[in-house]
Amino acid sequence: MVTWVLMFISSLLVPLTMLGFGYWFSVKPPQYINFAFGYRTKRSMKSQEAWDFAQYAMSKLWTKYGMIMLAVTVLIYILLLWQTEDVVYWATLAVSLGQIAALILTIFPVESALKRNFDEHGNLKK
Repeated sequence: MVTWVLMFISSLLVPLTMLGFGYWFSVKPPQYINFAFGYRTKRSMKSQEAWDFAQYAMSKLWTKYGMIMLAVTVLIYILLLWQTEDVVYWATLAVSLGQIAALILTIFPVESALKRNFDEHGNLKK
């Protein structure tokens, strides 16, 4: 049972991080383009408007994906309650890889939205 608890807690890190930063960036996004904090890609850093748009878009996606991943993770671990340690270890690996993939995949919709709404210089399309 100790293994289950530790694996469950470790599997909550990514969804809770996404929820936390998603909420934080929706209320207080990084205000200025910087190289240390926020959603930073070449396209998002072309202009202040693109930067603000990207922070908002990312915050909405991370909040949504974070809630979905949290619910799925809890459900999976409820199903793992009566499984062996080996099953819990392998399931934790699969859950973690899925969560990291979801985290990385949020880049694509944000970049796509930036491309639809801004030109190559970061100016808002008319």
